[in-house]
Amino acid sequence: MVHAVKKPVTHPLSSAESCTLYQVSLLSGLVLGDFCGHLPLSVLKTHGDTGLGTFDGADGELIMLDGAVFRAAADGTIEQPRDTETTPFAAAVFFKPDFTADGIGAASLQELEERLFLLTAEDKNSILMLRLEGFFPSITLRSIVKQKKSGVPLAEVLKTGQRVYTFTGCTGTLVGLCCPEYMGGINAPGWHFHFISADKTKGGHLLDCTLENGSAVFCRIESFSLQLPQSRSSDSSIFRYLDFSKDTADDLRAVEGKKEQKHPAEQLTGEQQTGENTGA
Repeated sequence: MVHAVKKPVTHPLSSAESCTLYQVSLLSGLVLGDFCGHLPLSVLKTHGDTGLGTFDGADGELIMLDGAVFRAAADGTIEQPRDTETTPFAAAVFFKPDFTADGIGAASLQELEERLFLLTAEDKNSILMLRLEGFFPSITLRSIVKQKKSGVPLAEVLKTGQRVYTFTGCTGTLVGLCCPEYMGGINAPGWHFHFISADKTKGGHLLDCTLENGSAVFCRIESFSLQLPQSRSSDSSIFRYLDFSKDTADDLRAVEGKKEQKHPAEQLTGEQQTGENTGA
């Protein structure tokens, strides 16, 4: 079935309205096992109103929407944590619409990502934050049981600590972040989504979905601010001891629950090069 996708309508932002992505720690640090929360949610809220991440001890999935922070707990239900709780990793922005697309449909997460990549082809090297509202006939999510200690790689934690659940007939919002390849290690290249239902009862990290009549709003990130852990202030932090020379690409794909996927622009370039080499 072919799903119609409208061409995005661009709404330029003035320089005074430029969006800054505020990120807490490195994703590679979380992948290597640093689950120690060090930034209070009250502080995170001063740097954005839309975003995603996790909580101290990797205790569930963090969804920030309209200035409120929600936790998708290990059973898929939604809670509102106290502002005094902390995060070891999160990314947030004061969301300002830059362009939109309506009528988005997809039969799988892979198809959804492909459609979004095509819609943002001119932003291959941009950081984008997304809010996508729609009806999800089926949606598969995951969350994580709180970890008692740091130091175990996240991919290992997921083997026993991950909880996966599928819901049907959900209306809700995807908060998505797309990072370009040069952000590898700092964050995850490609799309990363967290979901929250319209009635604020269920949510989690998106593993798969079907989507009907989705409406997407994109925010183009024009600057980036990184808050590293103040490791000396906490005896429980292991950030200063992590070995960032390790290649975490395979672990990151396992954590994201997806295979390696190139941006369509890169695939097209490769096909063009192949055609030129073969005389096709």
